Amino acid sequence: MIVCALENGQQSSAATAYALWLSQSLALPLRLDDTETHDELIASAASSDAHLLVVGVQGTDSAQLEPVLSLVEAAQTPVVVLPPVATAAWGDPRRARRATRPTAVCGADGSPSAADAAAIAGEIAARLGGRLVIVHAVTDPHRRGPAPSAEPIDRSSNPLRAWERSELLGRTVAQLRECPAEACFRELYGGPVEVLDGVASAESAALIAVGSRGAGRARTALVGSIVASLLRRATRPVLVVPPRVTGVAGTKRSA
Repeated sequence: MIVCALENGQQSSAATAYALWLSQSLALPLRLDDTETHDELIASAASSDAHLLVVGVQGTDSAQLEPVLSLVEAAQTPVVVLPPVATAAWGDPRRARRATRPTAVCGADGSPSAADAAAIAGEIAARLGGRLVIVHAVTDPHRRGPAPSAEPIDRSSNPLRAWERSELLGRTVAQLRECPAEACFRELYGGPVEVLDGVASAESAALIAVGSRGAGRARTALVGSIVASLLRRATRPVLVVPPRVTGVAGTKRSA
């Protein structure tokens, strides 16, 4: 089941339109929830065994983002958030549906949470009839100036980097052994937010998936800042996957 929060404003109608499209595309029932608080929404989703929560965000400043970030942090269910740009796009549902391909883009950093996000995103991509694009952003200290977008990695330039790539890809692939969707791996120079949104925009992806936790406290704080930045700037809906979640097909996953 998909549970969509009914709130006031454009973000609510856009979230409802996107949730309806997801419901039809994934063959999952949809429930529109008019609970007044996010705590009630989380409890409602848990009581109905929901596999996805869909919410909108009112704006990009800290006060407007804080309630949604708190919801994402507390939820035990994957949460799809429509950032302002995606909200504007889904304000015209017919056009948004035509502009959306059955592709899921997922960030990979080698953490168990990111691997879980890739697994959930793979299930969604398979149900959509599309593919999963796993993306790793690389920040190179030797590269100066603005982070370039969509710049391929020179795979022969740094043996240590190549070893790290192998380890990262190995951990991710291990979590995707049963992934029913076609999957590919892309690695680009740049900041995580710019790279993820750039790939998702180029792919006309249905969503960007990220884990809600990193490997360790410092990494979790970094992941949290990436999630907040995505909710401010992403052009596609953002799926935030907590540890130890239930997949969209009802399969229990562990971190």
